[in-house]
This record gives sequence, structure tokens and C-alpha cells, in this order.
Amino acid sequence: MQVIGNFARNHKLGLVFETRVSKGKLLICAIDLLALQDKPEARQFLSSLLGYAGSKDFDPKAGLDVAC
Repeated sequence: MQVIGNFARNHKLGLVFETRVSKGKLLICAIDLLALQDKPEARQFLSSLLGYAGSKDFDPKAGLDVAC
């Protein structure tokens, strides 16, 4: 999911992304959806993200290399 922060700069900003890390998978969301639970759209978005992360459709192709 991408947004454009400012039409003059036209930078694409990632708000949600998914990746593989080692043998696991990550779904990252840069929106504090827990702080926005008074808004129905935030509650629905969080519910949708959690549903997606728990589904068989959540299968990130890209991966991150983690060095210890």
C-alpha cells in the first residue's frame, strides 16, 4: 500500500508491506491502528489486516536477510 505524501515531491511512501524473514513472515503497518479504534474505518482496516495475515493468501514473495 502506497500513498504520496506531498504532490510537489511525489515520493511514494509505504504504509503497509509484507516480507519473509528467515522461516517466518511479517506484515508491517506504519499506521497506529490501535490508537484510532474510535474510527470505524480504522477498526475495519485492522480487522482486514489481521484476517489477511492469518489466511493462506498471506504469502510474501520478497524476503529480508537478517544478520545477528
